[in-house]
Order: sequence, then structure tokens, then C-alpha cells
Amino acid sequence: MQREMQISSLEEMCDLVCGGIEDDYDDEVTEKENKMTLREFLELFDFDYEIAKNNDGETVIKLVDLQRANLGNIEEEEFCNTLEVIDRLDIYYYDYLYTDICEEYGYEGEEYYPDILEFAKQNNLVHKEYIYYIVNPEELVVEEIKE
Repeated sequence: MQREMQISSLEEMCDLVCGGIEDDYDDEVTEKENKMTLREFLELFDFDYEIAKNNDGETVIKLVDLQRANLGNIEEEEFCNTLEVIDRLDIYYYDYLYTDICEEYGYEGEEYYPDILEFAKQNNLVHKEYIYYIVNPEELVVEEIKE
């Protein structure tokens, strides 16, 4: 049984992982363990993250630029969930994924990742898993909350 859920905050994500899991507990844990972590996803784009508290005491995700470029002051931004992180990194997808897919695999479509995901699946592209998580950011596992 697969359930669709929208998670709007780290607290909701923690509630999902830490509580409220009923008789299909083992299936959900197994599925979560096979999912990519946010940290693994960010590695491709030369980022990491840390969990911090903002001035209001809310738990937030802060990106760490591993190239130390801090373009657009991205390290100062605070994100409430993985959707916000994935959305903010969209400029990097063009450089790291889209241009390579066009040049190396002959993709001629627009930079619309649901379509690119279908192309990646049909052509078994190396980075199809990353494209999947661009389209489905709520599926990424935040390690500190998983524990």
C-alpha cells in the first residue's frame, strides 16, 4: 500500500518518521532505508547541509557550499523542508544535469524535469535517480531526522 503525503516542515517529517507509523512499520522503514539522503543528493552539486535553529527557534536546513563560492549568499538562506532546498538549487541542475543530458544523450526537450525523468528512465541515464528526486523532493531522507 502506497500513501501520498505532503510534508511541509521538518517537524512534520520527524512526526512521520518517529511516530504515527502503524502496522506497516517494517515496509515503511525498508522503503526509507533505500531512499537517497539529502546529503547524498547534495554531493553531486558540491553542497552539504546542516540542521540549525533560526532566530525564532525553528529548525531549519542551511546549505554549505563545498566549493566555498557561496554564490547568491546561499549559505545564509534558511529552508524549512527539502522542497525549498530542491527549488533553490534549480540553477545548478542546468549546469550539472540538463546540459550534459542534451549534449551526451541527445535530449532536445525543454528543461522540464518530469519530462527529463521519463527520458532518463527510457534511456537508463546515469543520473536518473537525481532527476527523480528533483521531481519528488519530499522523498529525500534528512538523516538527522531519520535517526
